[in-house]
Amino acid sequence: MCSSDLTLAEAISEIAERFDIELEFDTVRDVRLPEIRAEAMVRIACEAVTNAARHSGASLVRLSLKHDGQRVRLRVSDTGRGFDPKVDCEGFGLISMRERAHAVGGDVRISSAPGRGSEVEAVL
Repeated sequence: MCSSDLTLAEAISEIAERFDIELEFDTVRDVRLPEIRAEAMVRIACEAVTNAARHSGASLVRLSLKHDGQRVRLRVSDTGRGFDPKVDCEGFGLISMRERAHAVGGDVRISSAPGRGSEVEAVL
């Protein structure tokens, strides 16, 4: 088991700095996951923040990390331009987030609407 919250904060902070976006964190301390699940969570979060920075037009991205029973719930959201998931959900980044979650027994839900922002939620 490894502590995932610090690794996550470091990785996400680097992305935020690179894209000049503000991050708002709401995380619990000492989130412990098996290494393979922790790595999947960090990669999913990085992809979600990168997508928000590149495509949403939002200057603020919110990230929350909470315990959910034996699992961890990661949520990345923005108030940017959004998209229609029924039409635009085949991008490589969206597909890779789902595949990473499924590979470790988790799930990813993507919700968005044009003009209403986006949210990626992963339960691992």
